[in-house]
Amino acid sequence: MRQMVGLVQRRGIFYFRRTIPDALRADMPAVLGTAGPEFFDERAPVSLRGSRAGREFWVSLGTRDEDEARDRARRLDGEADALIRLAKRRMILSAKPAVSELDESTIQSLVATFRHRKLAADEARRRGNEPLSREGFDALGREIALREAELRDANARGDCAAAHFDLDAMMTVLDAGLNIAFGSHADRRLNLAFVEAELDVMTIIKDRQSGSTRPTPVLPAGESRRTEEAPRLKQRHAEAPTPEQILEGWKKDQTPTEKTFYTFSSKVRRWTAFLEERGVTFQSARLSDASDWKIASLVDRSAKSVSNDLYAVKAIYGWALANWPAAGLVDTILS
Repeated sequence: MRQMVGLVQRRGIFYFRRTIPDALRADMPAVLGTAGPEFFDERAPVSLRGSRAGREFWVSLGTRDEDEARDRARRLDGEADALIRLAKRRMILSAKPAVSELDESTIQSLVATFRHRKLAADEARRRGNEPLSREGFDALGREIALREAELRDANARGDCAAAHFDLDAMMTVLDAGLNIAFGSHADRRLNLAFVEAELDVMTIIKDRQSGSTRPTPVLPAGESRRTEEAPRLKQRHAEAPTPEQILEGWKKDQTPTEKTFYTFSSKVRRWTAFLEERGVTFQSARLSDASDWKIASLVDRSAKSVSNDLYAVKAIYGWALANWPAAGLVDTILS
């Protein structure tokens, strides 16, 4: 058996393997059950959807070709990163005081965001890089009909379960930073409002399915503020310190041995060289870049060496995020 970080070969077939952090294992089946197109590429040959999510993700890559396996493993690594980030957010939120009551204005604000998510996701699905195939379009129509029937039944019976485990509903509440007590009055009111809102959204989605142009409404004010932060972030990046300056700051603060500093510096240089090849800055690097670097490094380096590289780079990013806000770093590399 040949084994590498995230890639295992058994009887000629390659498999993707990734350990799930202990603290997140109990919640991962629920996260997998709610995750949808935002996490999984429906056109990809393999995905983590339906994978075993006990101690680890374990998925057959369905190929004996190593290059193809690496490409598929890189994408699955990205899916795993997204799922783990979501599970972490749920865990952090669960530590907050539970909310049992919500006022009407808060509910309406959440509903507005939920509606926008639903419509934006549908529009993105139809206006992606490639047009929907005839089969995909027909499948979408069947999916819409089934979902509408489920929602109408739930609305008639006053059953909020139809929205309880919906990804857009869950992300709306997560983004609002609310830990709503399960089964509480607030939980029931909000999810019934989500059911009613999605039924209303279905009218627009069905019009789109029939060929009508129904654009997604403007983002709610809270969402707009978040998107307006992007230009300011880019401006900070232009004046951001270099990786060498960040390393020097880390050295002064952490006082590592000369050997440790040399080792960490060499690993950061290896990382920045990889980023430069793809036109990405140290400040704007994402988890997908780290995943690509990991897979690419395994071609000529041992799994242990690659793991050490990732550990060192994450340590530097973590220090910079905590101690040097002006560095303009994004935090997705640490998830």
